[in-house]
Amino acid sequence: MKTKLFFLPAVFLLVMSGCGKEVASNNETKKEVSAPKVEINLTQEEVNSTDGNANLGAQLLVRKAVLKEMEANKYTPEEEKELNSAIENLKLEFFLNRTASKNVTVSDEEVLATYKENGEKLKNADIEVVFPQIKEKIFLYKVNNEKINYMNSLVEKYRLNDKIKEYYKPVEEAQEVKAPEPTKDEKKVEASKPIESTTKAKKEKKN
Repeated sequence: MKTKLFFLPAVFLLVMSGCGKEVASNNETKKEVSAPKVEINLTQEEVNSTDGNANLGAQLLVRKAVLKEMEANKYTPEEEKELNSAIENLKLEFFLNRTASKNVTVSDEEVLATYKENGEKLKNADIEVVFPQIKEKIFLYKVNNEKINYMNSLVEKYRLNDKIKEYYKPVEEAQEVKAPEPTKDEKKVEASKPIESTTKAKKEKKN
């Protein structure tokens, strides 16, 4: 799962316009910017990966510059804790997505069926554009369900519900056992039975 990085157009403009221009206000003295001690370069492989797209090259250069600055950065204990937590969550999500997606497939029949179900909404849409989008949505939906199923299986595997009871010991309130309410059909049958007279009932009681 690749992480997409987005940068403001202004950043690209700054990188692509070169370093030869100086910016100063009317009343400010122009200051010379000292050249960085470490150069940020792209490898030939990275240049080739951009397919001649200068904006992609700019993204890579800015990313490398940020990573270089990060090397000298020091975090407080609280920041370290937050960072480690974020990394752990990222790894967890990556693992779940990878595990769930292994068992997920989307057939053309499913895509076509979904398209037909939403035919009125999509009647003016380009099929070549819509079909991949539908397939992606179905795929993500299935992956999400697989993730839930997988996590539920872990609840059973490691008996996590027992652990919850052990740690929190919920107070279980005794509930009165009641017979289930009769259904509508049962009520109709009951109402259709003949009512015996009081006299007959008394005779049977005496016997």
